[in-house]
Amino acid sequence: MTHRKKSLPKPDCNGLFDSAGVIHIAGRRECTVTIQSDLMLVVTAKASIPIMATQPGKWDPVSILRSCTRAQRRKAYNVDQTTANITNPYCIDEILIARIIGANGVRPYLFPPETHMVVQRRRSRDATKFLSQWWDLRLPHEKKGKWTFGKHTWTFMQLLRSPGLDAMKKYDVRRSLQALKDVGILHIELGSRGFSNAKLKWTERAYLPPTLNLYEQDALADLAAGRY
Repeated sequence: MTHRKKSLPKPDCNGLFDSAGVIHIAGRRECTVTIQSDLMLVVTAKASIPIMATQPGKWDPVSILRSCTRAQRRKAYNVDQTTANITNPYCIDEILIARIIGANGVRPYLFPPETHMVVQRRRSRDATKFLSQWWDLRLPHEKKGKWTFGKHTWTFMQLLRSPGLDAMKKYDVRRSLQALKDVGILHIELGSRGFSNAKLKWTERAYLPPTLNLYEQDALADLAAGRY
């Protein structure tokens, strides 16, 4: 007797999930879902976090992942497009991917606070000299040049570049890949060694919509005006 593999809930054309999709995504993160109405669900783990619907009966995947992360009492990261260094490699929607992995608890961009210090310990017999050096190092990363403000984190960089064997060993990389798969952004075909030799392929939702150059825009404008 053969068992048919159960199909996973898929998002609609707008990338939104119904209640069955929310239950599936939350269940993979050891969370339970209580349906309050067509406009609100409650995700429960270590805490109870409500999710408001984007449309009646439809929920945004970023909100789902963020609620699951906060229900587990972990930190979810927001993406500030004004400070992020967006490159969109291979026409991939980088901000969408960053918001998904950030909602799943992985920091996509370097965003140190202004009081963050570059720690460099230097041995000195003179205590006064050591304290003066420590005071000089109390500078933000963007001023010291140690970190670049808004650059990709190592984990996010590996995701955009198709992670290799060494990157696949990192928990944050595998967790981010699984989150992208759960929301329909990435297709993963596990190999004989699991994630180590898995085949990764972006879905259509991972790419930016095609844009027209100036000549194509002028041609469409002429066509709409009936000049051809």
